[in-house]
Amino acid sequence: ALIVCDATGEYDMQLKTTLDTLREMDFASPYLVVMNKSERMDTSAFPYGSVAISAKENLGIDALKREILKRSEAAGGVSSTDYELAWSHYKQCVVDKGYSTPVLDRYPNGLYFVARINAEGMTDEQRNKFNKDDGVCFNTEVIYINDTYALQLGNPQMINDVNQAAVNCLKRENVAPKGYTKKLFEQDEKNRLQDEHTELNYSDPKVQSCLAALGITTMESDKVWRPAKTSS
Repeated sequence: ALIVCDATGEYDMQLKTTLDTLREMDFASPYLVVMNKSERMDTSAFPYGSVAISAKENLGIDALKREILKRSEAAGGVSSTDYELAWSHYKQCVVDKGYSTPVLDRYPNGLYFVARINAEGMTDEQRNKFNKDDGVCFNTEVIYINDTYALQLGNPQMINDVNQAAVNCLKRENVAPKGYTKKLFEQDEKNRLQDEHTELNYSDPKVQSCLAALGITTMESDKVWRPAKTSS
């Protein structure tokens, strides 16, 4: 479990209240304390063993992913059940904020992603509020579990070089062209973005799954999510 606290002057009270509540519920699962907005404070003051991040500045995210993956592997990994539950919590969070149930699409390897969003019927103010609310739900309920689960599928060796990790995944799935290398993949990526010929078959579901697990989006959803609730 992740316990996320904002690095404010009262974070110790937030953490104590959360831990006391969990103990009252007889919560016995391992947990990891994550200190967000860590750019505001001296990280040496944070609880021992915690991970300092800044979601706004994108700081510490890779370290958090590595720590989650390390702990999840020690516990047997993030299960598909945990993954499904995280996305279920995300959908409920969005609904609780007054929007329609998020529409999800799925890659062949089981990774979810949010369908195309149609904000028709919303004012600019409503769209801005929706983007903020949706971001809160995604970052709170699913982002870390999703990223860790994806790493398990696409980059279990935790290679820092994403392009090399992609080639490794493609080879594991037996969808890489013969003699395929990182250099050839990088050229294919340039060609793909310019709608030019590629050696890699990007329409292959296994190729799409490998790349999605590494944060490279190549598949567009046919589904549409209209977050604004319509009156019946």
